[in-house]
Amino acid sequence: MERQVATYKSDISVLDNPSGKIRQQICNDAVVTLSSKVQQWQGLRVEQQYLPASETPEMTSIGHLVCVHLSEPLSVDYQQNNKWHNCVMKPGDLFLIPDGASHAARWEEPGELLVIALEPDLINKIAPETVKERNIEIIRAQAQQDGLIANIALAFKEELETGGRGGELYRDTLTNALVARLLRNYSATSVVDETKGRLGKRKLKLVIDYIQAHLTEEVTLAQMAEVAGLSPFHFSRIFKESVGVSPNRYVNHCRVEKAKRLLEQQQISINQISAACGYKNSSYFIRQFRKIMGVTPKVYQGNG
Repeated sequence: MERQVATYKSDISVLDNPSGKIRQQICNDAVVTLSSKVQQWQGLRVEQQYLPASETPEMTSIGHLVCVHLSEPLSVDYQQNNKWHNCVMKPGDLFLIPDGASHAARWEEPGELLVIALEPDLINKIAPETVKERNIEIIRAQAQQDGLIANIALAFKEELETGGRGGELYRDTLTNALVARLLRNYSATSVVDETKGRLGKRKLKLVIDYIQAHLTEEVTLAQMAEVAGLSPFHFSRIFKESVGVSPNRYVNHCRVEKAKRLLEQQQISINQISAACGYKNSSYFIRQFRKIMGVTPKVYQGNG
């Protein structure tokens, strides 16, 4: 029996140029097989789309569209500056359509994309203050090979497939890395790296105290950056310079340390400990615990 694949209504809209109306999806024939809307992600929209042989009528993007090719190499004709060009999209290749840019494309074989829609306001929230003072202009890219963005896209895809088990901080980390990459490599605006050095002792203590006080809750990158008085763009790197690991890994280590103390009490179940340490998904907790400690929580508890 053929496996049934769930499909969803697209949450990524564009402006249809011929009609001047909002179109609910980039390609009329696209089949959305994974969607961040179902999991109520905040701040960005991510979809896996299956595209039969078809075309995208001329459109204007609403938000920055990061489209990463997932399937076999595909020949694509695309329109730019009223001229048609051809490229071959290989797995991991990137199409970047900036906010307000016109785009049209056609292809004669089916393909699959992961589409990430970023609102300009989201980039402004993450960007350093020196960049916010100017207009941020993202540059178009076609069939661009970018291993970092490809890996970020695959991580987002895994989050969609697993119901977002990594949590909001993990998605924040991926989003911050994506925006940082766009600002550094695909922006007409010069981004000055101001992350040299480390957090001062007082600021570092404030951030660590905040993390410890909120381990049972969703800790976000923006919250930690605000405590440190930095933009999220700079906070991730300067925090890593200060403690040796990323904010996401540090929070996971703190949660696992708390879990170890609870496991040693013996009477508490794995599911209860998972919830008490801020994990919404017990299987993800077990995975993180084993990654850090080398054994599962059950084995650790049995050896206690």
